[in-house]
Amino acid sequence: MVWLMDLYDSVLQKCKLIEKDYHSPALACLVWLLYESGSRVSAILAVRSCDITARGGVIIHQGKGSAPLVCNVSQWREYLLRCRRAGVVGWEYVNYKYVYRLCEKYRIFEGFQFGRNRAVTAGGRKGVAREVYLASGDIEVAKVALGHKSSSSTEYYIQDKAVGGRALRGVLYDVSGGVGSLIFCKNGVMRKKNVRKKYIYRW
Repeated sequence: MVWLMDLYDSVLQKCKLIEKDYHSPALACLVWLLYESGSRVSAILAVRSCDITARGGVIIHQGKGSAPLVCNVSQWREYLLRCRRAGVVGWEYVNYKYVYRLCEKYRIFEGFQFGRNRAVTAGGRKGVAREVYLASGDIEVAKVALGHKSSSSTEYYIQDKAVGGRALRGVLYDVSGGVGSLIFCKNGVMRKKNVRKKYIYRW
């Protein structure tokens, strides 16, 4: 999995570019936390100076019923310690849309996808889930890494639904051309006259 080895260096270089372009480490640190912790944007935006530990780690309180995470960051630790001493963090003025546009502008998680959509801000979360799962082979370990209470939520980040979806649609399109009396729906393959509209897959 080359993308796992390359992702760290790629995101780090882009975060350093953000710091240079904006003449401040605040946004670079925010994006780096998004990548390294595997947390949601809303959880990172909710971080305050009291959540920064004496060693420069960050306690991240997640929503949606997920457990809190403790992220011992490998970059921008000195900046976080300054934030702790000053009693502020540098992204209080930032909202989700701002972070989304920033990640899109610098293509932070380029190459990641969820279903048919690019993972603009969730690439870090998907990267952590896959990295832990590939190392451990245990979805329960990946579940703990993301703070999930249910392993079914973790499966969403581990599976590559984009590739599977494209392959499945290709098979259905190929097969459907030769079986005009059949239709593919949620209940399987059925004859057209027996299918209710609500069961039909819309690609």
